Amino acid sequence: MSSTRHTIVTALVGSGLVLAAGSALLAPTAPARLALAPAPVSPTVATCDTLLVVEAMFGRAELDTVRRALAEELNATLTAKETEVQASEAQLRQLAEVSRVRWQSLPDGDPEKAAIEASYSTNQEFHNQRVQQFEAMRGESQTRFDTLRSGQLRECYAAVKAVIEAVAAREGYTHVLNHSTNQQQFDLVGFDLLLQGIRDRPMAVAPTGSDLTDLVLAELGVERPVVNPDGSVGGMPAEGDGMGASGASGLGVPPGE
Repeated sequence: MSSTRHTIVTALVGSGLVLAAGSALLAPTAPARLALAPAPVSPTVATCDTLLVVEAMFGRAELDTVRRALAEELNATLTAKETEVQASEAQLRQLAEVSRVRWQSLPDGDPEKAAIEASYSTNQEFHNQRVQQFEAMRGESQTRFDTLRSGQLRECYAAVKAVIEAVAAREGYTHVLNHSTNQQQFDLVGFDLLLQGIRDRPMAVAPTGSDLTDLVLAELGVERPVVNPDGSVGGMPAEGDGMGASGASGLGVPPGE
């Protein structure tokens, strides 16, 4: 009897487990959970000349005015300092001429000779300090100007990227690749410039219907910038340009701005 009862209990427990598993599979929540799995999305690709749009934003009059104002302020300070250095150099040259005549007229061992040498050495040191101050000031000025431009460029790119994302979502694209529309890059003379033009086109085939450049420009309210003869676009200075090379101080507003 005990053995029979144990067999019945075991069978009932086994049946209960089967029923429990079955009820879990048949529960209404199971299909709902399966339906929540994301369906695979077919990628749709568009292109945009991101650099051209950023250049159009960077060349806006309000940003150009700020850059010019800072460049003029820095140039004025540097020009004044350079004038001081030039005057110091002229004085040192004059002192050297006068001192040399006097020094040569004195006999060897004359104490005045040592005094002349010491005086010239002191004036030369003061002049060298002025030159070093000017060079340091020029470097600091360039850094200030570059910092301003970098900040403007960073803000322009952030604004452009946000609009590209919005336009892509509206037009139904999942991916947007940078792709240059500047065909003039291939007309330039020079290996490095031509190679850069090829690098700017990561897609060998890009249907015109999938280019979002004009839509993004319109959304931002800026016009497509004009391509300069050197292949640069709008008000962006050529690579390597800083504050320019105009003026006695060697600093100025970047060419084309």
